[in-house]
Amino acid sequence: MKRFLLIVGVFVAGVVLALTYYGLFAPIVIEEKEVGPFVLVYDRHIGDYKQISSIMDNLYERLRKEDSITPVRGFGLYYDNPKTTPSDQLRSIGGCIVDNVDRDKIDDLKSKYYVAIFPESKSIVVAFPFKGMVSIFIGITRVYPKLGQYVSEHQYPMVPVMEVYDQPHKKIAYIAAYELRQDVFDAFLGKPEK
Repeated sequence: MKRFLLIVGVFVAGVVLALTYYGLFAPIVIEEKEVGPFVLVYDRHIGDYKQISSIMDNLYERLRKEDSITPVRGFGLYYDNPKTTPSDQLRSIGGCIVDNVDRDKIDDLKSKYYVAIFPESKSIVVAFPFKGMVSIFIGITRVYPKLGQYVSEHQYPMVPVMEVYDQPHKKIAYIAAYELRQDVFDAFLGKPEK
């Protein structure tokens, strides 16, 4: 019995250590600051939010192989509350943030992809560790309740939340750009020029 309890204890300690690495106990610090502008290369999606990662991966590979651009930040912009919207009706966009790309290249990208500027805006921002897919799931369960509470307490409008996955800095930034009008967010879902 003692051996069994020791094995269970070691297993539990290992799980806790692993989850700690992925952000289980990372502090949730909410800031308000200016973010953007970002050049977004993206695709639109209706359906379960879990599927947005394949859209990001696909766009990343296309940009790298076809356009000689290697983005270091991916993003998902999530419009609906998955607790109140059926999963097959969830709206989102996902893709890559491209940096240091000249105007001619952006015009070329517009001929192949959805491209838009996410404008500079005052936003609520939470940084969270990004050390793999487990970090994303832990972040969802830990960050969104705090973000929702902060928005409610400060009487900010509910806006779509952008998650920016920053590979070099190993961070996920959760961004609620509360100063942007709804029509800015709606335009990303519309039919941008292709």
